[in-house]
Amino acid sequence: LIQSKIRNTTTGKIGGLSGSISSLAQIGITTNKSDGTLVIDETKLDSAIASKLKDVEGFFSAMGAQLSDKINAFTNTTSGLLTSRTNSVQETIDDLGVKIEGMEKRLAVREERLRDRFVTLETLLTQMQIQNTALTQQLAGLTKK
Repeated sequence: LIQSKIRNTTTGKIGGLSGSISSLAQIGITTNKSDGTLVIDETKLDSAIASKLKDVEGFFSAMGAQLSDKINAFTNTTSGLLTSRTNSVQETIDDLGVKIEGMEKRLAVREERLRDRFVTLETLLTQMQIQNTALTQQLAGLTKK
């Protein structure tokens, strides 16, 4: 989004200018289609500067102002797009942190209940083993008589 907005400003026409220059292409600055870099035709640029210096200055001043406005819209620390997105991501992180804490508390309670149940079952198993031993001994005594 940021790259697109800046590219549109540098490759498009700047409106509202009183001079005859309204785009970089008119003064010999174009965009390389394969990698997006700016390509300068020095002959065309030199000619524009020599014959229309005020128009070139006005164009660069207007384009600079537009770029500055767009960059500020993204980077403004209170209302910029980057700040807004950063805040949104931070809120999501905070919400997930709260959910994780809740899950950890529920898991701790569940773990405690399972440990209590395990202790109860261990106790019952021990009692049953004691009863089994006692019954085995009683049955062994009955069969000897």
